[in-house]
Amino acid sequence: MPRSSARSAGGDGAGAASGASRTIATQRSEPTSVTAPIIQKAPRQPATAISAASGAEAMRAPRTPTVAVTADSKPKRSAGNHAPATFSVPTIGNVRQDGNRTLTLTLTPVSLGAPPLIRSTATVTIVDNDFAGALSFGASTFASSEFGVVTLSVHRPTTANAGPVTVAYATVDGTAKAGIDYQPTAGVLTFGPGVLVVSFTIPVLPNTLDNPDRSFTVALSSPTGGATLGTPSTATVQIHNNDIAGTVQFSVVAFSAATTCATPPCLATLSVKRFGGGASGVTVDYATVDGTGNALHEYIPVTDQVSFGASEFLKTIFVELRPGATPGTNFGVILSNPRGGAVLGTQSTATVNLH
Repeated sequence: MPRSSARSAGGDGAGAASGASRTIATQRSEPTSVTAPIIQKAPRQPATAISAASGAEAMRAPRTPTVAVTADSKPKRSAGNHAPATFSVPTIGNVRQDGNRTLTLTLTPVSLGAPPLIRSTATVTIVDNDFAGALSFGASTFASSEFGVVTLSVHRPTTANAGPVTVAYATVDGTAKAGIDYQPTAGVLTFGPGVLVVSFTIPVLPNTLDNPDRSFTVALSSPTGGATLGTPSTATVQIHNNDIAGTVQFSVVAFSAATTCATPPCLATLSVKRFGGGASGVTVDYATVDGTGNALHEYIPVTDQVSFGASEFLKTIFVELRPGATPGTNFGVILSNPRGGAVLGTQSTATVNLH
């Protein structure tokens, strides 16, 4: 950004040896005046030609700021010495952090027989005052639900002004897996001059499972434009589970079944309900057990499982009765081993009464 300072090195021009050089340092903003003595012993002042060599950001289309150079910096005057002459060299500003640059100014007499110049060269240092800064995430942890997108922000210090500055980013699996829990994402962020914050989004993939919270990380890398990586350069994205499996149990503790029916085989019908959540992937095992009746005479034993999809709350299971089952006897059905985050309720055992 524009600001200037100037400093000169070297002794008094009157005591310097012929052809000696001096260094002049300036930043490329406010016009500054630095001195480069041109001291001659002749009674008259010859015309001179001025050239600038090996310079960066100099001698392009004239514009301010400039480096102003005079022929002398309060030299000791003597008879025959001439007043200082001044010329300016335009410098061209930029907003990149590209380090200090130098150029050399050379004075050359153009009249034959002109006396030698006491100091004929000067070095100008263009001081870089643009700062790219350190790039880091705005926080070390970001939170997301199981749908939509999560937005992450990358910051640099308020003193940073250089541009363009870029940094790469990419997602890395943790307990959350790319393509299952989130969309894998990579890219490059660009900070223009004066831009301090750039944000990007990562899609989070929805599901209906009652699974634990999961996480993945996002890492910054490969800063350009003079920038560096700050802290934190990695961030963790926590995906919070918002699906609840709920509680599974029989709808009642006693069911009845007829031992005779119009179309054999006769069946005992039991209902299993779920409440307190509607996540998918919920299963529970069930099995028959003898009561006053037994599997040999009253029913065909069964061991199976019942499953609940997303937002399913009621399921039906069937137990086949044997021909000639004895009315007035009973058997039981037991629920066990809930999965998918579900728990068993208090009515996990039911009795089937035959009539």
